[in-house]
Amino acid sequence: MCTVTYLPTNDGDFIFTSNRDEDPRRAVGDLQHINSPEGKKLLLPKDRAGGSWIALSQTGRLACILNGAFTKHQRKLPYRKSRGLILIDFFDWPDALSFWQDYNLIKIEPFTLISWQAGQLVEGRWDGDQAHTSVLDPQEPYIWASATLYNEQMRKQRESWWQSFIQASGKGQAKNIRPAPACHPQVGREVQKFHLTMGSENPHTALQMSRPHHGVVTVSMTQILRANGQSSMTHHDLTAQTVDRKSWPA
Repeated sequence: MCTVTYLPTNDGDFIFTSNRDEDPRRAVGDLQHINSPEGKKLLLPKDRAGGSWIALSQTGRLACILNGAFTKHQRKLPYRKSRGLILIDFFDWPDALSFWQDYNLIKIEPFTLISWQAGQLVEGRWDGDQAHTSVLDPQEPYIWASATLYNEQMRKQRESWWQSFIQASGKGQAKNIRPAPACHPQVGREVQKFHLTMGSENPHTALQMSRPHHGVVTVSMTQILRANGQSSMTHHDLTAQTVDRKSWPA
């Protein structure tokens, strides 16, 4: 739930990639198909509580959740519901803005939720008292990092790395990133390499991070690639060294 990037490609397509930083004892295996409480069909890597940090619906809608909102918060246990289960509940609402307007977030730990649906990219943050939502430009690239593991300086460093990656890829500004659909898998692999290697000289702050004294490492990387009206999800279990890929028409 910890470092996420969104890269637009062309004609509404995109590459969405998430690194999960977690206790390796809670590592998750293959992708699974499940139903939401109201029967929405979802594809996701399931966590031990039965929820997830990233999910893709059969209609191509996606959502990804990160711990924390703007800054590291003081925990106020007990919380009413796991954030991973809230991610699944999200798909039972018709769209992101109605979820943020009406969902009961009282006694829920702070989180950030990024979602895409039918060309609308929405960032929502729950700080424990108030919800903050922004409709983002889907033609621009973005990077997010968990406020519970990365302070403002670390998050700004990630933004700098992301901008450097975009420039080094030869694509120029975000609005000029338009590889042909056939190039999407190659671009996706470039983004995966970014998520696995950037900042590796300092494992404490790297995208594939390792803080063994705190019991937290990057246990997986999950990527959703949308191209030609189809969305696919690839899940890299970095602990078991396995890769699983599934796709659905979007």
